[in-house]
Amino acid sequence: MKDFIKANLEKVMLIVVMAVLVVVAVFVVATVDVNPIELIKLSGSQPIEVVDGKVISGKPVKALRLETVFENRQYLLCRDETCNKVFHDDFRKCPWCKTQVDFAKEIEDGDSDGDGILDTVEAEYNMDPNNPDDALEDRDKDGFSNYDEITVGINGVPTLIDDPSSYPSMLNFIQAIPKKAKPLQFIYKSDQTSGSNKALWEVQFVDSRRKTRWVRVGGVIFASDYSLVDIEKVEGKVVLSVKKEGAELIKVYKGKYVYPPNGSGMVIYNNLGGKQEFVADDSKHNLLGLDGVKEVVDFRGWRRIGKEKVLKAIIFSRKTNEEFEIDSKKSILSPVK
Repeated sequence: MKDFIKANLEKVMLIVVMAVLVVVAVFVVATVDVNPIELIKLSGSQPIEVVDGKVISGKPVKALRLETVFENRQYLLCRDETCNKVFHDDFRKCPWCKTQVDFAKEIEDGDSDGDGILDTVEAEYNMDPNNPDDALEDRDKDGFSNYDEITVGINGVPTLIDDPSSYPSMLNFIQAIPKKAKPLQFIYKSDQTSGSNKALWEVQFVDSRRKTRWVRVGGVIFASDYSLVDIEKVEGKVVLSVKKEGAELIKVYKGKYVYPPNGSGMVIYNNLGGKQEFVADDSKHNLLGLDGVKEVVDFRGWRRIGKEKVLKAIIFSRKTNEEFEIDSKKSILSPVK
Protein backbone atom coordinates (compact mmCIF):
# COMPACT_ATOMS: atom_id res chain seq x y z
CA MET A 1 0.00 0.00 0.00
CA LYS A 2 2.81 2.37 0.98
CA ASP A 3 4.59 1.59 -2.26
CA PHE A 4 1.39 2.34 -4.20
CA ILE A 5 0.97 5.73 -2.45
CA LYS A 6 4.60 6.64 -3.09
CA ALA A 7 4.26 5.71 -6.74
CA ASN A 8 1.06 7.71 -7.17
CA LEU A 9 1.65 10.54 -4.71
CA GLU A 10 0.80 13.32 -7.15
CA LYS A 11 -2.53 11.71 -8.12
CA VAL A 12 -3.48 11.14 -4.47
CA MET A 13 -2.74 14.78 -3.58
CA LEU A 14 -4.82 15.98 -6.56
CA ILE A 15 -7.80 13.88 -5.45
CA VAL A 16 -7.55 15.24 -1.88
CA VAL A 17 -7.41 18.86 -3.08
CA MET A 18 -10.44 18.37 -5.35
CA ALA A 19 -12.41 16.78 -2.51
CA VAL A 20 -11.65 19.76 -0.25
CA LEU A 21 -12.78 22.21 -2.94
CA VAL A 22 -16.08 20.34 -3.41
CA VAL A 23 -16.76 20.44 0.35
CA VAL A 24 -16.05 24.18 0.48
CA ALA A 25 -18.33 24.86 -2.51
CA VAL A 26 -21.20 22.88 -0.96
CA PHE A 27 -20.75 24.77 2.31
CA VAL A 28 -20.87 28.17 0.60
CA VAL A 29 -24.00 27.33 -1.41
CA ALA A 30 -25.73 25.92 1.65
CA THR A 31 -24.98 28.87 3.94
CA VAL A 32 -25.29 31.95 1.69
CA ASP A 33 -28.75 33.44 1.19
CA VAL A 34 -29.00 34.37 -2.50
CA ASN A 35 -32.05 36.62 -2.10
CA PRO A 36 -30.82 39.79 -3.88
CA ILE A 37 -33.22 42.02 -1.92
CA GLU A 38 -31.34 41.25 1.29
CA LEU A 39 -27.96 42.04 -0.27
CA ILE A 40 -28.75 45.20 -2.21
CA LYS A 41 -27.09 48.51 -1.58
CA LEU A 42 -27.88 51.65 -3.50
CA SER A 43 -25.13 52.84 -5.83
CA GLY A 44 -26.47 56.38 -6.18
CA SER A 45 -26.74 59.16 -3.62
CA GLN A 46 -29.99 58.06 -1.99
CA PRO A 47 -29.76 55.89 1.16
CA ILE A 48 -31.60 52.61 1.38
CA GLU A 49 -32.11 50.27 4.33
CA VAL A 50 -32.62 46.54 4.42
CA VAL A 51 -34.70 45.13 7.22
CA ASP A 52 -35.67 41.45 7.30
CA GLY A 53 -35.45 41.15 3.56
CA LYS A 54 -37.66 44.20 2.88
CA VAL A 55 -36.45 47.32 1.13
CA ILE A 56 -37.25 50.56 2.96
CA SER A 57 -36.43 53.83 1.22
CA GLY A 58 -37.61 57.36 0.69
CA LYS A 59 -39.45 58.41 -2.43
CA PRO A 60 -37.29 57.35 -5.38
CA VAL A 61 -37.05 60.02 -8.06
CA LYS A 62 -35.93 57.59 -10.74
CA ALA A 63 -34.91 54.00 -11.38
CA LEU A 64 -31.34 53.75 -10.13
CA ARG A 65 -28.93 50.91 -10.66
CA LEU A 66 -28.22 48.76 -7.62
CA GLU A 67 -25.34 46.48 -6.70
CA THR A 68 -25.25 43.01 -5.17
CA VAL A 69 -22.37 40.79 -4.15
CA PHE A 70 -23.35 38.43 -6.96
CA GLU A 71 -23.92 40.77 -9.91
CA ASN A 72 -22.47 44.23 -10.21
CA ARG A 73 -24.92 46.96 -11.22
CA GLN A 74 -27.50 44.52 -12.59
CA TYR A 75 -30.63 45.60 -10.72
CA LEU A 76 -32.98 48.57 -10.88
CA LEU A 77 -35.23 50.13 -8.28
CA CYS A 78 -38.63 51.12 -9.70
CA ARG A 79 -39.17 54.87 -9.63
CA ASP A 80 -42.93 54.49 -8.98
CA GLU A 81 -43.40 55.12 -5.24
CA THR A 82 -46.45 52.83 -5.15
CA CYS A 83 -44.38 49.95 -6.56
CA ASN A 84 -40.77 50.47 -5.47
CA LYS A 85 -39.76 46.93 -6.45
CA VAL A 86 -36.32 45.72 -7.51
CA PHE A 87 -35.86 43.98 -10.86
CA HIS A 88 -33.13 42.99 -13.33
CA ASP A 89 -31.96 45.64 -15.80
CA ASP A 90 -32.84 43.41 -18.78
CA PHE A 91 -36.29 44.98 -18.42
CA ARG A 92 -36.97 48.31 -20.06
CA LYS A 93 -40.14 48.62 -17.96
CA CYS A 94 -40.91 47.48 -14.43
CA PRO A 95 -42.42 43.99 -14.82
CA TRP A 96 -44.92 44.70 -12.05
CA CYS A 97 -46.27 48.20 -12.67
CA LYS A 98 -44.99 48.71 -16.28
CA THR A 99 -43.32 52.02 -15.40
CA GLN A 100 -40.68 52.88 -18.00
CA VAL A 101 -37.24 53.20 -16.46
CA ASP A 102 -34.09 55.16 -17.10
CA PHE A 103 -30.73 53.48 -17.37
CA ALA A 104 -28.51 56.26 -16.04
CA LYS A 105 -25.92 54.62 -13.79
CA GLU A 106 -25.98 57.35 -11.20
CA ILE A 107 -27.11 60.92 -10.68
CA GLU A 108 -24.68 63.26 -12.40
CA ASP A 109 -23.58 66.57 -10.97
CA GLY A 110 -25.90 69.28 -12.24
CA ASP A 111 -28.86 66.94 -12.66
CA SER A 112 -31.23 68.08 -9.91
CA ASP A 113 -34.06 65.63 -10.58
CA GLY A 114 -31.79 62.68 -11.42
CA ASP A 115 -33.51 61.87 -14.72
CA GLY A 116 -30.24 61.55 -16.64
CA ILE A 117 -30.55 64.94 -18.38
CA LEU A 118 -28.41 67.82 -17.12
CA ASP A 119 -30.20 70.91 -15.82
CA THR A 120 -28.55 73.06 -18.52
CA VAL A 121 -29.85 70.74 -21.25
CA GLU A 122 -33.34 70.66 -19.73
CA ALA A 123 -33.35 74.47 -19.79
CA GLU A 124 -32.50 74.41 -23.52
CA TYR A 125 -35.52 72.19 -24.18
CA ASN A 126 -37.91 74.06 -21.84
CA MET A 127 -38.07 71.10 -19.47
CA ASP A 128 -38.37 71.23 -15.69
CA PRO A 129 -34.99 70.38 -14.03
CA ASN A 130 -36.88 69.43 -10.86
CA ASN A 131 -39.36 67.07 -12.51
CA PRO A 132 -37.97 63.61 -13.41
CA ASP A 133 -41.21 62.58 -15.13
CA ASP A 134 -40.78 64.90 -18.11
CA ALA A 135 -37.78 62.86 -19.30
CA LEU A 136 -40.06 59.89 -19.94
CA GLU A 137 -42.77 61.92 -21.66
CA ASP A 138 -43.19 62.08 -25.43
CA ARG A 139 -43.88 65.76 -26.02
CA ASP A 140 -44.19 65.60 -29.82
CA LYS A 141 -45.95 62.19 -29.91
CA ASP A 142 -43.47 60.53 -32.29
CA GLY A 143 -43.05 57.41 -30.13
CA PHE A 144 -39.67 58.45 -28.67
CA SER A 145 -39.36 59.73 -25.10
CA ASN A 146 -37.80 63.14 -24.49
CA TYR A 147 -34.89 61.35 -22.83
CA ASP A 148 -34.23 59.11 -25.87
CA GLU A 149 -34.48 62.00 -28.34
CA ILE A 150 -31.93 64.00 -26.34
CA THR A 151 -29.49 61.26 -25.35
CA VAL A 152 -29.77 58.89 -28.36
CA GLY A 153 -30.76 61.13 -31.25
CA ILE A 154 -29.10 60.54 -34.62
CA ASN A 155 -25.39 59.65 -34.47
CA GLY A 156 -25.34 61.13 -30.97
CA VAL A 157 -26.88 64.46 -32.08
CA PRO A 158 -30.17 65.16 -30.22
CA THR A 159 -33.39 65.30 -32.21
CA LEU A 160 -36.13 67.83 -31.49
CA ILE A 161 -38.61 66.95 -28.75
CA ASP A 162 -41.17 69.48 -30.08
CA ASP A 163 -41.11 68.34 -33.72
CA PRO A 164 -42.84 65.02 -34.64
CA SER A 165 -40.85 64.88 -37.89
CA SER A 166 -37.52 64.90 -36.01
CA TYR A 167 -36.76 61.61 -34.29
CA PRO A 168 -34.06 58.87 -34.10
CA SER A 169 -33.98 55.88 -36.40
CA MET A 170 -36.99 53.56 -36.23
CA LEU A 171 -34.47 50.72 -36.00
CA ASN A 172 -34.30 51.51 -32.28
CA PHE A 173 -37.76 49.89 -31.96
CA ILE A 174 -37.04 46.75 -34.02
CA GLN A 175 -36.47 43.15 -32.97
CA ALA A 176 -35.12 40.66 -35.52
CA ILE A 177 -35.36 36.87 -35.68
CA PRO A 178 -33.38 34.85 -38.27
CA LYS A 179 -35.40 32.86 -40.79
CA LYS A 180 -33.86 30.13 -42.90
CA ALA A 181 -35.42 29.16 -46.20
CA LYS A 182 -36.93 25.73 -46.56
CA PRO A 183 -35.89 23.74 -49.63
CA LEU A 184 -38.44 22.87 -52.28
CA GLN A 185 -40.13 19.56 -51.65
CA PHE A 186 -38.51 17.75 -54.58
CA ILE A 187 -35.07 16.73 -55.86
CA TYR A 188 -33.88 16.08 -59.40
CA LYS A 189 -32.93 12.38 -59.28
CA SER A 190 -32.22 11.19 -62.84
CA ASP A 191 -32.98 11.89 -66.49
CA GLN A 192 -33.41 10.43 -69.96
CA THR A 193 -31.91 12.99 -72.32
CA SER A 194 -30.66 10.91 -75.24
CA GLY A 195 -31.43 12.05 -78.77
CA SER A 196 -31.80 15.51 -80.23
CA ASN A 197 -35.55 15.96 -79.71
CA LYS A 198 -35.79 17.89 -76.42
CA ALA A 199 -39.58 17.40 -76.35
CA LEU A 200 -38.96 13.71 -75.62
CA TRP A 201 -36.47 14.30 -72.82
CA GLU A 202 -37.70 13.38 -69.35
CA VAL A 203 -36.54 14.12 -65.80
CA GLN A 204 -37.25 12.02 -62.75
CA PHE A 205 -38.05 13.87 -59.52
CA VAL A 206 -38.41 12.47 -55.99
CA ASP A 207 -40.46 14.21 -53.30
CA SER A 208 -40.24 14.25 -49.48
CA ARG A 209 -42.36 11.07 -49.33
CA ARG A 210 -39.82 9.37 -51.63
CA LYS A 211 -42.37 9.10 -54.41
CA THR A 212 -41.02 9.56 -57.94
CA ARG A 213 -42.43 11.15 -61.07
CA TRP A 214 -41.16 11.57 -64.63
CA VAL A 215 -41.74 15.04 -66.07
CA ARG A 216 -41.21 16.53 -69.54
CA VAL A 217 -40.73 20.22 -70.39
CA GLY A 218 -43.96 22.06 -69.54
CA GLY A 219 -45.05 19.45 -67.00
CA VAL A 220 -45.92 20.16 -63.35
CA ILE A 221 -43.60 18.75 -60.65
CA PHE A 222 -45.84 16.95 -58.17
CA ALA A 223 -48.29 19.34 -56.43
CA SER A 224 -45.62 21.99 -55.84
CA ASP A 225 -46.96 24.58 -58.34
CA TYR A 226 -43.54 24.42 -60.01
CA SER A 227 -43.26 23.51 -63.68
CA LEU A 228 -40.29 22.21 -65.64
CA VAL A 229 -39.53 25.09 -68.03
CA ASP A 230 -36.36 23.93 -69.76
CA ILE A 231 -33.66 21.21 -69.87
CA GLU A 232 -30.13 22.18 -70.90
CA LYS A 233 -26.80 20.46 -71.21
CA VAL A 234 -23.96 22.62 -69.90
CA GLU A 235 -20.41 21.22 -70.10
CA GLY A 236 -21.78 17.70 -70.17
CA LYS A 237 -24.10 18.21 -67.19
CA VAL A 238 -27.89 18.47 -67.30
CA VAL A 239 -29.26 21.69 -65.80
CA LEU A 240 -32.98 22.22 -65.27
CA SER A 241 -35.00 25.44 -65.12
CA VAL A 242 -38.11 25.34 -62.95
CA LYS A 243 -40.58 28.11 -62.19
CA LYS A 244 -43.92 28.77 -60.59
CA GLU A 245 -46.31 31.48 -61.67
CA GLY A 246 -45.30 34.92 -60.49
CA ALA A 247 -41.90 33.76 -59.20
CA GLU A 248 -38.33 33.85 -60.48
CA LEU A 249 -36.73 31.13 -62.59
CA ILE A 250 -34.68 28.64 -60.52
CA LYS A 251 -31.78 26.51 -61.77
CA VAL A 252 -31.84 22.92 -60.51
CA TYR A 253 -28.90 20.50 -60.43
CA LYS A 254 -28.93 16.74 -60.04
CA GLY A 255 -29.09 15.48 -56.45
CA LYS A 256 -29.12 19.00 -54.94
CA TYR A 257 -31.71 20.59 -52.68
CA VAL A 258 -33.35 23.63 -54.25
CA TYR A 259 -34.01 26.80 -52.24
CA PRO A 260 -36.42 29.51 -53.42
CA PRO A 261 -34.83 32.92 -54.03
CA ASN A 262 -35.11 35.45 -51.19
CA GLY A 263 -36.23 32.69 -48.85
CA SER A 264 -33.63 33.40 -46.15
CA GLY A 265 -33.45 36.56 -44.11
CA MET A 266 -35.20 37.72 -40.97
CA VAL A 267 -38.58 38.30 -39.45
CA ILE A 268 -38.70 41.78 -37.93
CA TYR A 269 -41.08 42.90 -35.20
CA ASN A 270 -41.78 46.61 -34.89
CA ASN A 271 -42.52 47.45 -31.26
CA LEU A 272 -44.04 50.78 -32.27
CA GLY A 273 -46.80 49.42 -34.49
CA GLY A 274 -46.76 45.81 -33.34
CA LYS A 275 -46.36 44.54 -36.93
CA GLN A 276 -44.32 41.52 -38.03
CA GLU A 277 -42.75 41.36 -41.50
CA PHE A 278 -40.24 39.27 -43.45
CA VAL A 279 -37.11 40.86 -44.92
CA ALA A 280 -34.95 38.80 -47.30
CA ASP A 281 -31.14 38.64 -47.19
CA ASP A 282 -29.34 41.60 -48.80
CA SER A 283 -32.61 43.44 -49.42
CA LYS A 284 -34.00 46.82 -48.46
CA HIS A 285 -37.09 47.48 -46.39
CA ASN A 286 -39.23 50.46 -45.47
CA LEU A 287 -39.97 51.35 -41.85
CA LEU A 288 -42.75 53.84 -41.12
CA GLY A 289 -42.71 56.46 -38.39
CA LEU A 290 -45.86 57.77 -36.75
CA ASP A 291 -45.68 60.72 -39.16
CA GLY A 292 -46.00 58.31 -42.11
CA VAL A 293 -42.49 59.01 -43.44
CA LYS A 294 -40.61 55.99 -44.81
CA GLU A 295 -37.15 55.11 -43.55
CA VAL A 296 -35.28 52.86 -45.99
CA VAL A 297 -33.08 50.28 -44.27
CA ASP A 298 -30.75 47.59 -45.66
CA PHE A 299 -30.38 44.15 -44.11
CA ARG A 300 -26.68 43.25 -44.19
CA GLY A 301 -26.72 39.83 -42.60
CA TRP A 302 -25.97 38.39 -39.16
CA ARG A 303 -23.05 38.79 -36.77
CA ARG A 304 -22.21 37.26 -33.39
CA ILE A 305 -21.56 40.06 -30.90
CA GLY A 306 -19.66 40.17 -27.60
CA LYS A 307 -18.19 37.48 -25.40
CA GLU A 308 -21.52 35.65 -25.32
CA LYS A 309 -21.54 35.58 -29.15
CA VAL A 310 -25.14 36.78 -29.31
CA LEU A 311 -26.52 36.55 -32.85
CA LYS A 312 -27.68 39.98 -34.04
CA ALA A 313 -28.95 41.37 -37.32
CA ILE A 314 -26.83 44.08 -38.92
CA ILE A 315 -29.14 46.69 -40.45
CA PHE A 316 -28.17 50.03 -42.00
CA SER A 317 -30.43 53.09 -42.02
CA ARG A 318 -30.17 55.24 -45.15
CA LYS A 319 -32.04 58.02 -43.36
CA THR A 320 -29.63 58.45 -40.45
CA ASN A 321 -26.52 56.83 -42.00
CA GLU A 322 -26.16 54.54 -38.98
CA GLU A 323 -25.55 50.80 -38.69
CA PHE A 324 -27.49 48.99 -35.97
CA GLU A 325 -27.03 45.65 -34.23
CA ILE A 326 -30.57 44.33 -33.72
CA ASP A 327 -31.38 41.71 -31.07
CA SER A 328 -34.14 39.10 -31.15
CA LYS A 329 -34.95 39.36 -27.42
CA LYS A 330 -35.54 43.11 -27.00
CA SER A 331 -35.36 46.32 -28.98
CA ILE A 332 -32.74 48.99 -28.30
CA LEU A 333 -35.40 51.41 -27.06
CA SER A 334 -39.01 51.04 -25.96
CA PRO A 335 -41.59 53.30 -27.60
CA VAL A 336 -43.72 55.59 -25.45
CA LYS A 337 -47.34 54.50 -25.73
